[in-house]
Amino acid sequence: MFLRNASRPAASLEPATTPPKVTAIALENTARGEAASMREDGALLGATLAEGERATVPVTLAAGECATFIAQGGIGLVEVDLFLTAEGRSEDIFAQDLETGHIAVIGGRDACFSPRGAGALSATLHVQVRRGAGVVLARGYRRARAETPATSAASARPTSSSRAAPRPAATAPAATAPAATSPGSTPSATAPPPVAPKAASAP
Repeated sequence: MFLRNASRPAASLEPATTPPKVTAIALENTARGEAASMREDGALLGATLAEGERATVPVTLAAGECATFIAQGGIGLVEVDLFLTAEGRSEDIFAQDLETGHIAVIGGRDACFSPRGAGALSATLHVQVRRGAGVVLARGYRRARAETPATSAASARPTSSSRAAPRPAATAPAATAPAATSPGSTPSATAPPPVAPKAASAP
């Protein structure tokens, strides 16, 4: 549906100065789970869309940035889609929402979207209504890109100062010396047990 309608004119996602309160609160709650520990990127955006319509906003991601995008459908919306495409080329899709429902997310939770390569990325964010009609709110969230697993593993290796000292080699137990005796004293000896006399044999 998105590619089929991509050639049609799109509305603009504009700053939502008076957004529906319930929808705005719902977006904040969604962000707590999908964009935790990330900062809000710019103003809250919104558009009123009919079924099949879409709204767009240009997006620029710097090298090393990681982004999450959320679209929250309000009352009357059943299915909302979210797409991130190359600027001016809607057929070149970088990422898209894969879930169903009135909430659409790109780069949620621990899978935030990050540009490939070392340069910045110029893109377009599309919010499309697949089913229903009403107000859609959208917002981006950003943070610095996390370390790669290889970097994290390297930093976790112990340094020379933090490595545990080698265990000392085992030594044989020292022999116990006999107890010293004073001159002229006689070492104590254990007396042998008494022997019972043999019974005399009869002549």
